[in-house]
Amino acid sequence: MKRGLILSLATLLAAPAANAGTLDLTYVGSVSGYRVVTIDAVPVHVAGGDHTVNAGGFQMEDTGPSGFGSFIAWCLDLGAYLGSSGTHEYEVTDTPFQNGGQNLLPDSMARISSIFNANFGDAITVSAEASAAFQLALWEAIYDVDMNIDTGSFQASSSNATVESLASDYLSAALTYSGPSVFDLTYLESTAAHRRQNLVTATPSPVPVPAAGVLLLAGLGGLAGLKRRKG
Repeated sequence: MKRGLILSLATLLAAPAANAGTLDLTYVGSVSGYRVVTIDAVPVHVAGGDHTVNAGGFQMEDTGPSGFGSFIAWCLDLGAYLGSSGTHEYEVTDTPFQNGGQNLLPDSMARISSIFNANFGDAITVSAEASAAFQLALWEAIYDVDMNIDTGSFQASSSNATVESLASDYLSAALTYSGPSVFDLTYLESTAAHRRQNLVTATPSPVPVPAAGVLLLAGLGGLAGLKRRKG
C-alpha cells in the first residue's frame, strides 16, 4: 500500500464537520507505513481467515457532499476488509456497530476514548511502529476487557518488539487516565452492500472558556457598546 499524506492535529482541527447523510469514502494510503502483527486470539472470524494483518492508521477522503473531507482513520473491525480501491458508503453513528459487524462490548467506547485521550498526538502518525501499536491497542479495547495484548479473549504479537512495547504502554496509560476529554471521536459504519471495515476518527475537543473568561468577554462587549453609544 502506498504511503499517504500525514495530517497534523492542526489540520484535523481545521477539517470541516460532517453533515448528516452518506459519506463516500476513498482510501488514500497509510499515514506512516504499516507493520505486520499476528492475531493470536480473537472472538470473531478475521476477514479472509488470515490472522497475520497489517496494522496502522490510514488516510481516508470523503468525495461525497457531506463535507467530511480528509481524515486519519483507524480500523475497528477485523471481520471485514477495508476496501483499498474504489469508493465505499459509510455513515456517522453514535451506536457502533449495527451492520452485522463485531458488535462492540458495552464498555468498549469508553476504553477507546481513554486510549485516544491518554496517547494520541502527531507522534502516533509519523512513526510506523507507533501507528501500528496504537491500532493494536484499539483492537484490544474493542475485543477484550483486560487491556493486555498478552492475555484474554484478544491476544496479538509482532516480530517488531517496539510495536508490542508501545501497545502495552498505550494500554497502561489508558487504564490510569483520569483527565479531561481531549478528543471527540466519530464512529463510521459501513453501509455498502458488501460491508467494509467500521472505522473511528478523532478531532481535538473544543477548549471550554473558563467562567471568568466568559464574564470578561461579556464585560468587554459591554464596554464596546458604551463606546459606540458615546461616539
